[in-house]
Amino acid sequence: MTKSVFEIDIPCSLRTNHMSQSLRGDADGGVPTEPVERTVCPERVLPPTAVPSRLAPHVEEAHSALVSALHGTILQSHVNAPPKQMACVETLSKMVHNVIDNPGEEKYRRVRCTNEAFKTRVLAVKGGEEFLRAAGWREQTIEFTRHLVLQRPDDEVLQIAARLLDKCQQAVFEKAERHTRDQWLAKNEAQITKQSTLQAIADDKARRRDAAERAAQARRASQLAETELGADGGGTQGPDSQTP
Repeated sequence: MTKSVFEIDIPCSLRTNHMSQSLRGDADGGVPTEPVERTVCPERVLPPTAVPSRLAPHVEEAHSALVSALHGTILQSHVNAPPKQMACVETLSKMVHNVIDNPGEEKYRRVRCTNEAFKTRVLAVKGGEEFLRAAGWREQTIEFTRHLVLQRPDDEVLQIAARLLDKCQQAVFEKAERHTRDQWLAKNEAQITKQSTLQAIADDKARRRDAAERAAQARRASQLAETELGADGGGTQGPDSQTP
């Protein structure tokens, strides 16, 4: 029986050359890594507001469902953090393009839901599974394991899905990059504030110690002066105190 293979791109970092790693996971869960350079589509396109004309009813319905899942859920920052959006869009795009580019390969049309990369990058992102279902994937149990399987690929629906994903990738990347940068700045600002606060506390303690030490020195000097004065007064006799 042919093993299920799941391929995705995992970004190494948010860099302008969009370097990523390709992970290939099979039914046994093995995921060896292999670096791959990938260029993200430079277009930035607003969410489509109208369904293209002359679509078959089922394609029109799929188009609406794809747009709803992608722009209505996946790309909403109050629903998914921008880095999760980017990971999900890249993974979905890779899955869709794998099917389009390899129409005779069954392994690209199914994925184990227990695959860790798939769970993290698609299932854990709200709207990710919804998008796959809109593109034609359906749940199926294979060897007691839950899979999502594209049994009857629809070329027109897959092309629409691929275009939607490709058109938003650059904007998603930039959003994730800004999010990461803002988080880094906020973290550093908080760290600087914390350090400044700790330094102010330390300086205040030092001032208090210095003030206490000066007060103690002043008391010791005063006591010493009084002791010396008392000693001088007790050892000297005036003329009136002499015996006639």
